[in-house]
Amino acid sequence: MRIITCIGILTIFFNSFGQTVITTPSSKDGKSENPVDGVYEFCDESASFISKTGSFQEYISANVHYPSESLKMKETGKVYLAFVVEKNGKVSNVVIEKSSNHELLDKEAIRIIENSPKWEPGRINNKRVRSRCRIPINFVL
Repeated sequence: MRIITCIGILTIFFNSFGQTVITTPSSKDGKSENPVDGVYEFCDESASFISKTGSFQEYISANVHYPSESLKMKETGKVYLAFVVEKNGKVSNVVIEKSSNHELLDKEAIRIIENSPKWEPGRINNKRVRSRCRIPINFVL
């Protein structure tokens, strides 16, 4: 049984604050020439979810499969995830930054992000770059 209401209160935050790149002392224009691991934490334009069928929240609501064992145990929680949006829009390197303390909920959150459609990549100086996004997924009954 799919529980859509479990994500009804889902709150999604993206890296959308100020959108400047990590600076280094050697940078002339205030933008880092060597981002950490080739991934920018901040961009001029943040990576964004693109879909013909709706918002990212709607994508999650339509695709979440609340684990049946978690339903039986009445497990709830919030999973904080980080992932990279590649230059081609694919999602990679999905990691849990803070667990819900329920393994099945954590795995479902990762599955949802890993299977998401392509994103519009972040941009710096109108050039596509690899960028990191962070979101919480809240599982509630």
